[in-house]
Amino acid sequence: MKIWSNKGVRDEDFTEARVKDLKALIDLKITAGQPLVDRWPKVVLEVFPKNPPADTFLSGPMLIVSDRLLEIVRCYVSHADIEALPVEVSYQGQSVGSYYYLNVLKRLDALDRSLSIFTEFKGCIDSIDLMVIDEKKVLGVDLFQMKSFEWVVCVSSELAWAIIEDGITGVTFKKDQEWNP
Repeated sequence: MKIWSNKGVRDEDFTEARVKDLKALIDLKITAGQPLVDRWPKVVLEVFPKNPPADTFLSGPMLIVSDRLLEIVRCYVSHADIEALPVEVSYQGQSVGSYYYLNVLKRLDALDRSLSIFTEFKGCIDSIDLMVIDEKKVLGVDLFQMKSFEWVVCVSSELAWAIIEDGITGVTFKKDQEWNP
């Protein structure tokens, strides 16, 4: 398993974007692993002018993916495990490409608690210094969100390799024990 990250991405492949109207998302639990397709509003993301948008980037907690990247993900991941919710990406005042918020619906409690180093507060993981994934819990799974902390998206080595091989920009993959928040 690998951790999806944008840390370590080359400067020219790093995209910084913000939601133009946050009010549209205020009542949605966008990282809860719940279907949103029936309530998804029009979302416009403004890319800061430094670089054109990469194939994938974060906007707050939202994992944004290009149409090209979504095609790769769909070759590995069941439609029941993800939603591709359209977003408009604006760069230098122009709408560019086809992009989606990749709503990861599959959530697994795959943290190996005996080998990981973390702190808990009221039964919830508060911070993590070393993450180790229990590989037995993720056999046959290509993409999921960690149940313990929703900002961590994990992918199989095969899916990570396919993304890298296709030259997708804006993403790096870390081994679980190399990852840090």
